[in-house]
Amino acid sequence: MTVTDDKWKFYADKKGEWKWTRKAGNGEVIGIAHEGYKNIIDCMANAILSGYYFGKELYY
Repeated sequence: MTVTDDKWKFYADKKGEWKWTRKAGNGEVIGIAHEGYKNIIDCMANAILSGYYFGKELYY
């Protein structure tokens, strides 16, 4: 598996807080946000600490 195989999902939960999920190429969840964020920029900043980088394919 390479980093380019990973898929990142950014979404607002039922409380309206932003979270992220990282999935490996095989679909296995390999990372999640452990807390919600009031805005997507803070959420993305947290994802960067787990390997996300801007320009990476993502979906909402």
